Amino acid sequence: MFPRYYLGKVCDNKDPDGLNRIRVTKNEEEEVSTEWIPVLTQFAGPDSGLAMTPDIDDQVLVVTLDYQNNRKIVLGSLWNENAIPPVTDENTAADLNDDGKNSLHYIKSRSGNMLIFDDSGDAEKIQIITSDKKTRFEFDVKEELISLTTESNITIGAKGLINITAEEISVTSKKKLNVSAEELQIAGKKKMDITASQDLSLKGSAIALN
Repeated sequence: MFPRYYLGKVCDNKDPDGLNRIRVTKNEEEEVSTEWIPVLTQFAGPDSGLAMTPDIDDQVLVVTLDYQNNRKIVLGSLWNENAIPPVTDENTAADLNDDGKNSLHYIKSRSGNMLIFDDSGDAEKIQIITSDKKTRFEFDVKEELISLTTESNITIGAKGLINITAEEISVTSKKKLNVSAEELQIAGKKKMDITASQDLSLKGSAIALN
């Protein structure tokens, strides 16, 4: 009766033809490995698609489509007692659906990088977090806040123009603020205050004060 299914374990995922296929061993026949088997994905187009190849030792479900066992497809991976589902450690009540509300959906890579969609009550947010959790990009619905934080450096670059527009803009530096350009213009339509708690100096080949 077809199709037929069996569980297997990934033994090789370095496809020599670059088609993201894998080889597996049947759980009850560890010494036998299959030919290269394509992996079912949600999106596969010319030079485009969703690429998430199963890792070595992952458990997968394989379907056989013919009597000769020549046509096989990997339908997906399965968690088991040796490979339990990951947690985010961001919303412990929703992790692994502990609260029964199924409000947390996420992708977590092998090293721990995460993309989280949190639909928890009044705490809805989208998060991108690095494996060391030192850098995070968050969209917080409740706080109406977009935040990018890191313990390292942030670089923003463009060959063209960078525009920042808001009702109010605040720039604060704990130690030092440097602004440099070939030509620098600062204008206030109504009022401009420049204050210093200590010394204030102006230098230039010519200074005009009106």
